[in-house]
Amino acid sequence: MIPMTNLSKKQNKILQDLIAEWTTSSTLNNVLMKWEERRQQTSDMLNVKNELSFLLLNICSLKLYLYDLFQLVNSLDVSVIILNGTRNDDDALKYFSMHLTNFQVFFQQGTNAFGGVLIATHRSIPTQRVIKYQKELNMIVLDIGSSSNKCQLVTCYSPPNESLPLNVFNDILRRNSNTIILGDLNAKHSSWSNTTDNHKGRVLFEWLNENHLQVINKFIPTSTRSKAVIDLILAPTSICSDSFSVLPTVGSDHYPIVWSSPQTVPSKDRCFPVKRTYWSLFELFITFTSAYWDNLYTLMTDKMDFFCLYERFLSLCSSRLTYVSYCNTYKPSIPPPIIDLIQQKRQCLHLVRKTKHPYHILQLKLYSQYIKKEMFTHKRRMWSEYCKTLNTCDVKQFWRKSRRHFSSCAPPIHGFIQNNGIITSSMEMCDTAKRFYMEQFAEHDNNQSDIEVEANVVDHELVTELLNAKLVSFHIKFLNLKKSISSLKNKNSTGLDGVSNKIIKLLPPSHLTFITSSFNYMAQHVCFPQH
Repeated sequence: MIPMTNLSKKQNKILQDLIAEWTTSSTLNNVLMKWEERRQQTSDMLNVKNELSFLLLNICSLKLYLYDLFQLVNSLDVSVIILNGTRNDDDALKYFSMHLTNFQVFFQQGTNAFGGVLIATHRSIPTQRVIKYQKELNMIVLDIGSSSNKCQLVTCYSPPNESLPLNVFNDILRRNSNTIILGDLNAKHSSWSNTTDNHKGRVLFEWLNENHLQVINKFIPTSTRSKAVIDLILAPTSICSDSFSVLPTVGSDHYPIVWSSPQTVPSKDRCFPVKRTYWSLFELFITFTSAYWDNLYTLMTDKMDFFCLYERFLSLCSSRLTYVSYCNTYKPSIPPPIIDLIQQKRQCLHLVRKTKHPYHILQLKLYSQYIKKEMFTHKRRMWSEYCKTLNTCDVKQFWRKSRRHFSSCAPPIHGFIQNNGIITSSMEMCDTAKRFYMEQFAEHDNNQSDIEVEANVVDHELVTELLNAKLVSFHIKFLNLKKSISSLKNKNSTGLDGVSNKIIKLLPPSHLTFITSSFNYMAQHVCFPQH
């Protein structure tokens, strides 16, 4: 009889469904196969994949329109932010990174005072900068996604008086043809813009045809001063889609563009999966199955096969009782009063451009200073409220929260230096590492001295004697096993068997009895599971 009085309605239903699966299944293998399918479904739910969504904007000074950008990002759900014309302001970049803590920021300086580019990708998206192009001004190249479905993300700002860097673009496409290019290219052509063609537009049009790329955002102006489409999104035909929008300006002379691409990558920028295993139900259920396993241990002659089957059961049972739910992903907030201030500042900016009156110019400066002060106050208040949740009396909870702020991780390997060159391709890096370790572990030339040769002979004789000697089996006692289990740390990590310390520590004494017998059988017959 299973005690269910302390269970919630949800837990009660889960346990009843589990018992029904166990008791109605014709064979043990059938129920384990169902649980394996469920484990795969759980794994798929945890490894969320979402379509990449982009925000492209020539911001014409990040410092001037920083808070307007924050308000825009606050109203959108995008996984990648791409800015051109940041104008190389270190303080603005620092504050941008401090506010959007859920984004990883990459920056590159420009060739003139109006240049500078930035890409911010959500931290849940696998992202790596391509070192080979790190010195290219006004350009950033990133690898996005996992190795099986990796794409290149490129942003480039091309000033009106400079030619397009097509040689660099060609090299980027040779590295990976699955490449998306976004940026203010200042290229006009009748195939995407209702304006007169310019030289850069004609050159770009020919290059696009040669490389089977298309312009995504056609015929909707991106400049506030003309009908030109100069902020362009270029993508391969295979991932083209018309799901883009041109939004109202945030104050700069360019319109923001939002595009949702069909390209999917592992990401948690929209919803965050939360895994929960009902360990109390696990403990109740395996206690319920004790009689079955006792009987099966008696029937099976090969105790090692029994032990492997039992390990599989434990691993799959914990997976069966693991459920995944989704919560909203963290997003930096801006309170409504500050949003109102940002809108008032934008109206003041419009008056400055229209009248050039000193009063409006002074008001614009005062608004900017006041918004900065209010944002700082808001951030400090939010941090103070968070610190109040750190309960120093509860040591475990305190360190669980505080360790997030002090966690360190090894930086990713971007490339190998070899023969005065840099290798950044994943395949080339793997081949280089393979050759290196094959040389390290290869059999070396036999240039040993007489004493070393004699020592090797003695070692060989000792190994042979040990192999031929009859081993005396040792006996494992129940209390020793129980004591060893109690000393284990309560960890959820597993090996190839899929059985964690957490699972082992929940095993009832009735299960420890046949586990002890299985260990003694394996010790007596000098055999053990292959894993």
